[in-house]
Amino acid sequence: MVVKLSIANETGSMPTVLEGFSKWRFWLSIGNTDGYWCIQPSDFNRPFHLICINRMFDLNNFAVRIGFASSLCGIVLLLGGCSSENVDSPVQKLKLAEWEAPEPVVVELFAPGVVNSTWPEFGISFTASGDTAYFDRTIKDRSQLAIMRTVRLDGVWQNPEVAPFSGHFFDVDPFVVPGKGSGVFFSSRQIDPDRGGVYSFDHWFWSGQGEPIRLPRPLSSDGNEYFLTATLDGTLFFSSDRSSASDIYISRIIDGMRVDPEIVTIPNTESPGNPLVTPDGKTLVFQNDLFGASKIVFSCRTDSGWTEPLLLPRAINSAYVDFAPAMHPDGTFFFTSERPGMVTDVIPGQRPPGDIYTTNVNVNDFCSTL
Repeated sequence: MVVKLSIANETGSMPTVLEGFSKWRFWLSIGNTDGYWCIQPSDFNRPFHLICINRMFDLNNFAVRIGFASSLCGIVLLLGGCSSENVDSPVQKLKLAEWEAPEPVVVELFAPGVVNSTWPEFGISFTASGDTAYFDRTIKDRSQLAIMRTVRLDGVWQNPEVAPFSGHFFDVDPFVVPGKGSGVFFSSRQIDPDRGGVYSFDHWFWSGQGEPIRLPRPLSSDGNEYFLTATLDGTLFFSSDRSSASDIYISRIIDGMRVDPEIVTIPNTESPGNPLVTPDGKTLVFQNDLFGASKIVFSCRTDSGWTEPLLLPRAINSAYVDFAPAMHPDGTFFFTSERPGMVTDVIPGQRPPGDIYTTNVNVNDFCSTL
């Protein structure tokens, strides 16, 4: 079992060589995601399990993280090289391009001191008027999760309160029905009566009054369901691990009947999640773990399927965890990041608290210029 890894300045030739390993998952991720040489082992049973290295980098400012899960062998990664021996695997070049924003991207904390606090917040969704927002808040050890609601009065966001349908279980990922409706989809970890009392995350819906209801199968399953988003025509996109791997699923309405969910096929994706679909169903923003680190990307719907994703600009995709894409009814792009924000000093080894960010980017521009 051998891995050969060589690192050198860009000379036009392949800078990384990997030879031989089997039934193995590991990933190599580096800071810059705008041009990679990648290697795909021949025995991976899913496409795009890749090991990638940046094609243009400065050895004096080079950060590598490597993780692996296998008992078959170990790896030593050295800046100057690492080697051992076995069979060849095919090599392929992959480049995931970055979307060019029409103007410099500005990223700001959203409603600091009201929505964002020193506790972790993540995931936000707005009503059609834009004057009510739902978002997640948890305590520092993340042992409690609740969905909060805040309203804007005279242009000022008011102190949030626990949403009427939340506060008793682990509730996450609110999404307000697009258009003029007021209902809210969300995920909640509760006892699943169909599984003999097992706890799992399922999709729920609150109509704006009364008690929320669990969405029936097959929208719910024996797996965990997260981050549901919807179009104006009722098409649903959501994350699920029902097939053991994390994927994005779509459920359409055909001839007045909702059909069973199926996996959304998008090229050059790995463990996609946190989908956000525009109301017209033409743009899908999501997390892509292709490089071993979560990046926010988008894909455009065409007659032949979904396009290869484009990375959002680096002001959005930082060196930290960036996730939970969201949009205001006017198209303004929001997201969550664990970069230093309301809390600037993070205890080493402790997960940073997340904050919700707003931008000057409009989601409706993502696919309009392609």
